Amino acid sequence: MTLIVTLIAVLMPRLSYFAAIVAFLCQIATFYLRHQGQQKQGVGDEIRRRAMLLDALEPFDQAFDLTELLRKAGTEIRNRAADSVESDYFASKAADGLVRLRDHLRENAFWNRCLYHECAQSGTHLLTIVMSSATLVFLFALAIVPSSTTANLTRVFIALMGFFVAYALLADVTSWKSASRAIESIDRRLDSIKSLSETELRSFALGELLAIFSEYTVATSKVPPIPERTYTKHRERLNTLWRGRENGLKTSLLGPAAPAGKGETLNG
Repeated sequence: MTLIVTLIAVLMPRLSYFAAIVAFLCQIATFYLRHQGQQKQGVGDEIRRRAMLLDALEPFDQAFDLTELLRKAGTEIRNRAADSVESDYFASKAADGLVRLRDHLRENAFWNRCLYHECAQSGTHLLTIVMSSATLVFLFALAIVPSSTTANLTRVFIALMGFFVAYALLADVTSWKSASRAIESIDRRLDSIKSLSETELRSFALGELLAIFSEYTVATSKVPPIPERTYTKHRERLNTLWRGRENGLKTSLLGPAAPAGKGETLNG
């Protein structure tokens, strides 16, 4: 919206003052909604991590913490999430224990790493297109649209508002790229212990698994949410790749399909 108002102000000097007011109000609303969204996302991420632990390990008392998290999430969000719960969200068939936790981490790491990469790619393309188009329009307007001192000052103000929008998108792209790189390292470490049994994990790799879980939590915190359109666009392809990793690439491509896992729900 801010970018549209910016174009109006550049091409229509008579409306530049009113466009500046609209751009300013849009920017304030954007900052507020972004802040509220980040708070809700933080609560959702914490609930997902705790749900993963509860599903992987033997049940343990989290009543106090979960009650507080659900209170912060709100009744509407809680009911909407409950309607979208899938019984086969996790692909692992292992019994409760460290093997199941490791499987959950591997699945989540793969999906989040790939989706963060796709988000960064899409965000970079969008940022390039928007900034290139805005620059061309500004140069075109300076050449053919009559202007005054007031109109020019208004345009500078609106351009500053547009800069904030571009900076926010650039921050999202940088965050997605950083998270994808961090999770790739975690994914490789998880792959190195994928064949260990429950006993071996408890005896030789418990510290490593706990360290990986902590690093995964840090890597996925404060990362912008994955847009649903990005998930939907790449779901089938990532399902195929995940089956290939788990069953052997040749078996996955030529043989029967394995359980869908994350392909049935949003965000690993």
